Amino acid sequence: MGIQPSIYPIQHIGTGLLAVMPKPASGEWIEDEFASIARWGITHIVSLLEEAEAADVGLAQERELAGKNGMQFTSFPIPDRCLPADSADFVRLTKSLYAGIHSGSQTVVHCRAGIGRAGMLAAGILIQHGLSAEQAFEFVSQQRRVPVPDTPEQFNWICQLQTQIRE
Repeated sequence: MGIQPSIYPIQHIGTGLLAVMPKPASGEWIEDEFASIARWGITHIVSLLEEAEAADVGLAQERELAGKNGMQFTSFPIPDRCLPADSADFVRLTKSLYAGIHSGSQTVVHCRAGIGRAGMLAAGILIQHGLSAEQAFEFVSQQRRVPVPDTPEQFNWICQLQTQIRE
């Protein structure tokens, strides 16, 4: 059966699922990890790792491994413990992922630990679903079983964007 990925279901939306996870296992376990993620039912992986960071943690071939296992892959790099470079791009991603999940995508979002950057994006999707930023972060924290996001700047940034996310 192989290793079990650490996937934290956050919310069913429409006919799909939003989940978060720490970075997938790499090294000798990388093939098993991606096969296990697919067996778990995930159809779309969203990575928030930067390219050099992905290479450093052994995930340079993540797009190929996702595709090999029948999963869609999206990369939206955000520096660790930081904010996205462009708020408009982040809002567009949030809306696109929400629409996909609502239509049946089983989507997992990851960064390195599945807390800061992944927590921001998951909260953004939940805001699109109707929660306030505060409610969204509280809910993601409960489901992830650790406080999210990593920094006050990440929390405040999402709070400031919530009107744009809802539009």
